Amino acid sequence: MNYKCWWVCFVLLINSLQVTAQAKKTFLEKYESGKQLLLKEEYNAAKTTFQSLMAPHKNNTWRPYAFYFHALADFNLEKYDGAEKTLLALFGKFPKWENGDEALYLLANIAFERKEDNIALSYTSKIRQTSVQAAADQMKGYYLNKRSISALKNLQSVYPKDEFIAQLLVDKIAAESVTIEDVRFGEALARIYKLQTPTRTRVKIAALPERDTIFVGVILPFNLSKVRAQNKPPLTQMSVEMYQAMRVAKRDLDTTGVKVKLVAYDIKDNPDTLKFMAKEGEFDNIDLFVGPIFEEEYEVMLKVAKEQDTYVINPVLNNEEYQNHQQAFLLTPTLQTQGKQTAHFAKKQWAAQKAIIFHSDLPDDIKLAKAHQEEAKKQGVEIVAIQQITTSKLNQIEEILAANTAIDYVMVASPSQVVAREVIDQMTAHNIDKPILADIAWKSFQSISKEKLSSHEVHFIAPEYIKGQNNSYDFKRAYNRQALKRKKLNNLAQPSIYAFKGYDVMQSFVRVLYEHPDDFLVKMKDHKLFQDTKRGFSFDEKKRDNQYVPILKYEEERLMLVNPLP
Repeated sequence: MNYKCWWVCFVLLINSLQVTAQAKKTFLEKYESGKQLLLKEEYNAAKTTFQSLMAPHKNNTWRPYAFYFHALADFNLEKYDGAEKTLLALFGKFPKWENGDEALYLLANIAFERKEDNIALSYTSKIRQTSVQAAADQMKGYYLNKRSISALKNLQSVYPKDEFIAQLLVDKIAAESVTIEDVRFGEALARIYKLQTPTRTRVKIAALPERDTIFVGVILPFNLSKVRAQNKPPLTQMSVEMYQAMRVAKRDLDTTGVKVKLVAYDIKDNPDTLKFMAKEGEFDNIDLFVGPIFEEEYEVMLKVAKEQDTYVINPVLNNEEYQNHQQAFLLTPTLQTQGKQTAHFAKKQWAAQKAIIFHSDLPDDIKLAKAHQEEAKKQGVEIVAIQQITTSKLNQIEEILAANTAIDYVMVASPSQVVAREVIDQMTAHNIDKPILADIAWKSFQSISKEKLSSHEVHFIAPEYIKGQNNSYDFKRAYNRQALKRKKLNNLAQPSIYAFKGYDVMQSFVRVLYEHPDDFLVKMKDHKLFQDTKRGFSFDEKKRDNQYVPILKYEEERLMLVNPLP
């Protein structure tokens, strides 16, 4: 339903009475006729009447009004393009029209109907007449109250001086949000702008503990001499993207009362540098470490963290040797965890009793397959065959499938397109209509269509998947604006997985450690902040690698997450 402009219409009807004496009878009659048609909601007839008044004539004092009312009729017919075009023509021909604020109001109304809130607000911000501005505020409330909290956050960041939007966002958070992060954001807004604080919120939170700033040491190979190079080395690019996203998150945390200072250390593949820095006391005040990415350097940082009774978060390593290390946290699940969690998924999702496993001769694929086999057996699933497959031994796929048609699923730990196609073809040939667990590389195979992957229920193991990566508009916008310094945000650059990880680390590890320094490990286990991250984390007090392994599947050619965190 449109937000009708009758308030504006009546203002103009009153204003028009002041100039009737100046118009000839013919023009006056047409004008009055058009008004009556509008009031009767006969919009097409009204348009025809006002169209005849839009042509220039020395005695036609109604011409600007005709443009406006013609646009108003189009608006009520929901012909927004036509209404907008006529109003822009009005401003082009009569830039100093005395009722220009009413035309701005109508342009804003059109933009709101199209859900182009930024454009609408650019129009309302130009309105100067007090009475029209009051009506514009009512209209803003009508439309913006329908928008999501994330959309209002975006608008508030674009119009930080608009107290009306800030108050609307505070009220909406109180009425609808169920996250602590939003509630704290709303409290911060109310404090900054001295807004009315809602008496009730859906989420009640305790006050943040009074404590000093938490220092986060970011230990990555930035290679500062190459940071500004057009073609940065891959490790430098990864490090910069992760650090920039951490800075974006820091700004968000600042608004919620979490005091964080990022300390960046530029290191290369040289553990002696870290040893020297540690010896010189460079890390004495660090409360949490992020990085480094090489194993030998990571070992050095684990020793430093143990001495300081804190933790080291690694964004890329997934070695099983760190799985149980007291100071270590791995953002990527180890191959053992991937095998274990996919076995649990198969048992729960398909009530599996029997399965076949194929794998390549790559060491990581062998580890994944064996880990899956071991956990499947513990879950009561019989692995009727586990076979290493190479392109020279594709016939083994047919032999095994032909001999074992009564299975519940097939797992294929192989990034080979040839193997993938053969498995699908042979399952089709032997009428084995069962799901497939496969390497994430399968979704990029050009010779296997999305339709085929979907019809064969291929489930992709995706340890580096980012939840809603393509739809994380708020983060993408903040990253483009704050990290990439983009002023025009019409075409947002997609942050990398390392940017998402950097942001996640700040919003989960750093935040929970700040709020619960004495029982961090206990709080971390089930803390919603870890589950609500863009990647999704699940840790416990014993296993220090991420226990959450995303699994994806095509549904109507869209890649969907089938095992979201609770």
